[in-house]
Amino acid sequence: MNEASENDRIKQIVEKAVKLAVAVEDAAPITTKQRKGLPKGDFAFPRLEKLPLDTCARVRNAAARFGQTQGLTSAEKRTAYRKIISAANKCGIDISGFKKKYGGTYG
Repeated sequence: MNEASENDRIKQIVEKAVKLAVAVEDAAPITTKQRKGLPKGDFAFPRLEKLPLDTCARVRNAAARFGQTQGLTSAEKRTAYRKIISAANKCGIDISGFKKKYGGTYG
């Protein structure tokens, strides 16, 4: 194996390891202290502090839980829909199913 291909292989292994480490960190449940420390803008629904969007794992969770939220106005849901899409795009998350399911109502 030549040096260039060995360096490419090492680079790929390191990139995978970094992605796995970030995924493990993102997947940790949010504590009350962490939730209270988040700015209101880091929530899909700031008024009620529902669905935090501070990590990519929580963005995925927010997209999955969006339809379960209650006690919100249509305007709040439209805003949250756009915030979830924006956060998902920053994380590189495919949320085409989310858009298909809710885009007609809130998009």
